[in-house]
Amino acid sequence: MNRDPRSCGPVCRALALILLILTMPLVAGAQAPVAIGLGQAAERVIEANPLVLAAHQDVLASEKQLSRAWRDYVPTITANARYSYLDDDIALSVNPIRLPLPPAGVTITVPPVHLLDRATTRADVTATVPLFTGFRIASAIRASRHLVKDATAQDTLAMQRAVASTLVAYHQCLLADRLLAAREEAYATVTAHQHRVGLLQQQGIATQYDRIRADLALSEAKRSLEESRNGRLLAYALLKKQLAFPDSVQLALTDSLTYVPYPVDLDSAIAEARGARPEIRSVEEKREAVRAMSSAEFGKMLPQIGAFARYEFIEKSLTQLDPRWVVGVSASLTIFNGLKDLASSQVYDIQEEKLNNMGDEVGNSIALEVRKYHADKTTAEQQIAAATTSLRLALEALRMADLRFSTGSGTSLEVLDAQTAVVAGKTSLALALYNYRTATIELTRSVARTDALFLGVF
Repeated sequence: MNRDPRSCGPVCRALALILLILTMPLVAGAQAPVAIGLGQAAERVIEANPLVLAAHQDVLASEKQLSRAWRDYVPTITANARYSYLDDDIALSVNPIRLPLPPAGVTITVPPVHLLDRATTRADVTATVPLFTGFRIASAIRASRHLVKDATAQDTLAMQRAVASTLVAYHQCLLADRLLAAREEAYATVTAHQHRVGLLQQQGIATQYDRIRADLALSEAKRSLEESRNGRLLAYALLKKQLAFPDSVQLALTDSLTYVPYPVDLDSAIAEARGARPEIRSVEEKREAVRAMSSAEFGKMLPQIGAFARYEFIEKSLTQLDPRWVVGVSASLTIFNGLKDLASSQVYDIQEEKLNNMGDEVGNSIALEVRKYHADKTTAEQQIAAATTSLRLALEALRMADLRFSTGSGTSLEVLDAQTAVVAGKTSLALALYNYRTATIELTRSVARTDALFLGVF
């Protein structure tokens, strides 16, 4: 049974009012879109993108490894305790000593000397410090330093790639918006044209063929509009993923798909990229780290010298031969272990040669990448000029075709073809602008202009 809300008592109405007041901010907050520009998108990637955060953790891990390498110089202090139970006490027996003294000789009997109880408890603290390790520790520290620099270069590379891919995804959303707007405009124009064809058919001006052709054009426009809407949803979903936004967030893009001149000299760009790309620095740091690791392995074949000190806590458990405390210096040298250390050193030497070859290849790949994006940018600029002229021509053709059809001197097919040409022109211009801006973004990344990239390039 339905009840009239006005029949509810004052308490019920008061609760309903409170509930409405409490839910209004939530509803408003859920519907409010987040305005974001290219610069803000780049900043959020640096702060929230999972891949960037993972690269930051690699840098922290490498710094901890460097700290650990330094601590090999620090004395090592260990506490030891042990309990032992023997089958019997340990004592030193001395045979009777007979001295040939007149008149009958003298026999001296020495009682057994007690050395160790049957049950003993020992506890001591021992400190050791390396004095010379064949430069093994110093080489490990040097290798860790270069690995920190390598991780930093990889971190910069991850940020550059993440920001560039996010800016491209941002422009995919701008392109999807432009294409959707063109499809919506085309759908509205075709709908109006279909309605006008119906009116002219009633007046005997338009034919049945014109009506069927208008209905077909409307169906195609509706299908294209739905495809554009789906494409826009996917584009925005990708951008939200790059920005680490939940799917429920609505984004409002504040930048637009416009032409902004961005002059870049090719030769200067190649030279700039060779000197600034993180990949080149990464290969160089890896090469130095491998060289230091080779020295560390070779150092194992040199003498190892260290100082030590030990102090016993339980004095009663000591034998007459055991000291209460002791300090000293120890030295060790591996005479032969199957040349394992030499083989390990040679492995790192081979890796160093491999990195030398990789360095040459990385430099050539970077130069080729810069050339490609520079060419894409130049081609897109030419496409923008051509598409702009084509769109102006298509708009004028549509105006004239619509005018002829209204006066009865043109056909419905001319109008629909002209409208298709307008949509194609707007699409071509939007694609040309998208290609130009994305090629500029990738060119900025390939030249390693980090500051410009992090500010959104445009």
